[in-house]
Amino acid sequence: MASVVPTLPQDPMLPQLAALFDHAGLAARLDAHFLQLAPGAALRVLACEIERVKFRPGRNCVVGYCLRVQAGGRRRMQRLTLCMYTAEEARERYARHARAQRSEAAPFLPAVSLLAGIDALCWLFPHDRKVTSLPALTDQGLMRNVLMPQVVQARWGDVWQLHKQRSNIVSYFPEHGCTVRVRCYLRHRSLPRQRVWTVYGHMCHDDTGARTFATMQRLEAGREQRPSQVGFARPVLYDASLRLLWQEGVDAPTLDAALRAAPHDRALWRRVVCAAAYLHGQDCPSPRQVDDALLCAEFEQVQAAARRALPSAAERIDALVQRLLASMPPAPARAATLHGDLHSKNILVGENSVTLIDLDRVSRGNALAESGGLLAEIAYRDCVARRPVAWRLLFELARVHRDILRDGVPLSAYAWHTAAALVRERAYRSLTSLKPGRLVALDALLDTATALLDFATRQRGFAAPLCPTSLREAG
Repeated sequence: MASVVPTLPQDPMLPQLAALFDHAGLAARLDAHFLQLAPGAALRVLACEIERVKFRPGRNCVVGYCLRVQAGGRRRMQRLTLCMYTAEEARERYARHARAQRSEAAPFLPAVSLLAGIDALCWLFPHDRKVTSLPALTDQGLMRNVLMPQVVQARWGDVWQLHKQRSNIVSYFPEHGCTVRVRCYLRHRSLPRQRVWTVYGHMCHDDTGARTFATMQRLEAGREQRPSQVGFARPVLYDASLRLLWQEGVDAPTLDAALRAAPHDRALWRRVVCAAAYLHGQDCPSPRQVDDALLCAEFEQVQAAARRALPSAAERIDALVQRLLASMPPAPARAATLHGDLHSKNILVGENSVTLIDLDRVSRGNALAESGGLLAEIAYRDCVARRPVAWRLLFELARVHRDILRDGVPLSAYAWHTAAALVRERAYRSLTSLKPGRLVALDALLDTATALLDFATRQRGFAAPLCPTSLREAG
């Protein structure tokens, strides 16, 4: 029987957690907070919208917001991050991070302040506890006079020169990274010609970008040999001082956007799986290895999160994990190159090609684990939308992937890895990203994982309850 799942977890270590998700109440709270910090600034917070959430049960919750504010008679957008801790830790962290500097976006406000009523540190964008170079992306003088001329030179040499540029932040993950899109208007050095060129800069909180740049260069070196239907973003430049990776833009929508109109587009999904299988067959060295030990550690992670954030689901997740561990299929003899974060927002789909982007987590390991994660997204989307799972599509795509790799892996292994991904990836994110409707869909996610595991264990000769008829027919 399905359990009743709340829209938000109850965390005794973070008793004010719900305040972070009360949009109207939080806007009023921030309005009063800024008025107290700068009484004469006439800054008003009109509304707030959540962009990112990272919840660590029992520890902290980091939420990125986009605020609509009014200052000096003008309305504009302002990003802001609230980092909630226990009351004592919030005070200690504020004491360490409080600085005399003011925010460039609002010079009358401090870059970081303490929202004591809910034990949260308030960081005004572009200030970030970990992404310390972030202000460079909003410094228009630095971008125009220093950074972008270097990027143009790296891609075009002296033939094309920067005339003007326009930039905007397209993605910000607090304490992790930020992406800026720059539209460059170029002029030919000697001919009356112009061109518009789009480039993306991704800034990380660590040195991941250096490894990503090297991986992208290796993939770029094989451009002439790979199928025209498969693409990767062209690397342009890596700035080690800013931890900033520049790559050429690709004019295509994300798979996420394409699936909103046609979630079960078979032809589209086949193209995506073919692109993933192509990457899996490449030889890209990586210091990061994804093995069975890491998969088991991720199971433990979701179990711990469930016990802290949603005890009502913990017992069921524990039982599923035990079944998964008891029936884990053997790993392939040959390691594959894995994208590491393969989901619909990191896949661009043009009319004739599929481009894989955001290669920060490229690793070596089990291709079935990553293909299972991709198939799990199809089931996940169905569960969140409260529609029947597309079983036939899942197994059709598993066969496509298997046929490309030519390793003869049974469909039961794909079913197992899809079930595993629903638990260790999708259930975990439902517990930690706290997006609207995700926790409510948790029961359906676990039902789907159970059905897939039933199929996998029956196919391999393990005792298991009968799976749904539609799933048996699809397999």
